Amino acid sequence: MPGQFTADRKRLQTDIDALAQFGKSGPTAITRLAFTKEDNEAHQHIEKLMREAGLETRHDVFGNLIGRRGGGEPDTKPVMTGSHVDGPPDGGIYDGVIGVLSGIEACRMLSETGVSTRRPIEVVAVRCEHLDRFGVSCLGSRALGGKLEQGDLDRLEDEDGNTLRRVLEECGFQPDQLAAASLKGRVHAWVELHVEQGRVLENRGKTIGVVTAIAGPTRYKVRVEGLADHSGATPMSIRRDAMMGAAEMILDLERLSRATEDCVGTVGVIRAFPGAVHTIPGTVEFYVDIRGVRAPDKARLVDAFRQAMEGRARERDLGLSMETFVDEPPVPCTDWVVADLTRVCEDLDANFMVMPSGAGHDTQHIAAVADVGMVFIPSGGGIAHTPEEYTPIEDVAYGTEVLAEALSRLADQEVTGVGAIR
Repeated sequence: MPGQFTADRKRLQTDIDALAQFGKSGPTAITRLAFTKEDNEAHQHIEKLMREAGLETRHDVFGNLIGRRGGGEPDTKPVMTGSHVDGPPDGGIYDGVIGVLSGIEACRMLSETGVSTRRPIEVVAVRCEHLDRFGVSCLGSRALGGKLEQGDLDRLEDEDGNTLRRVLEECGFQPDQLAAASLKGRVHAWVELHVEQGRVLENRGKTIGVVTAIAGPTRYKVRVEGLADHSGATPMSIRRDAMMGAAEMILDLERLSRATEDCVGTVGVIRAFPGAVHTIPGTVEFYVDIRGVRAPDKARLVDAFRQAMEGRARERDLGLSMETFVDEPPVPCTDWVVADLTRVCEDLDANFMVMPSGAGHDTQHIAAVADVGMVFIPSGGGIAHTPEEYTPIEDVAYGTEVLAEALSRLADQEVTGVGAIR
């Protein structure tokens, strides 16, 4: 891939390995919940790397860490890149981390090759992307996107009863000034590099994905009510088996999702009550996750599945209730940023494709206040959030080189124009 930047593979690997020591819970596993000792130490390490790379560092009121590389016109809006470094229990060492380390490496490459830009470039280590501690994902990026409110800080708490507000205060941040975290009107463009967490790139033999849109999830709990009876003494003809009804509904979700373009449907949790091997289930609860990158298509799938469930319930004389707890719209990446990232890949003769993201990311919340884009690199086998997740260092370096080229061009754009990469 011809280009002016060459990432230091050894340095990148050293950075990945070093960060993996914070919260290490296995040979390739970390447990690094947001704002814990392990997470705070990881952010301190990232800040050290930023400073060694010549970046000026600061924290916003929510604790998001920002490293700034100056530009020739320092008062202009910066180009920002970054991701998160927290992770789930026994998660992997690539998710989120690559987006932060690649941003730092990109700034190193710019400095080492003597590249100056009009605009500053800022690398962000975003706090609390995973939902494992407070039950809601992307809290740091929601703050950056102006989507987090003071009431949320008191409502959200961890399993020990610590509110988000209390945790932020104990870490030395300023939750009472939450509005100051918003990036509205303060960013030229945001670009996040992330591992794909799927197998599309791998299956297509591509190394780079330019993301067009980020799927929005609709999640709800379904409760199916039948009648618990003896499994031997109750004839099949008179049963009101909640499990069999739920099974048909779940298969309906698969059928309908396969027939709806760019949408997926998943049931990852199912519980039967009373839960005895010799008892027909009288109640079944299951949790549904439906995602799509186009709002009308997702809405049609959600509605079609609801109608299918209602039909199954009538056929089997079952009760049915649904409780929605997440319903977020898909988020398109900004057209001009997508076009410019695509042009970078074309100019570099990169091995790339354009594609949507089925997983959620910090970028979808920052899109509320800024022009955004994303770049994917492959995930081996599509594995994510486990110790087995893996991306070869060559792919990490390849993505970092594309990111460096994009940042250098975006940060050199005219102050009055957008979408004019030269």
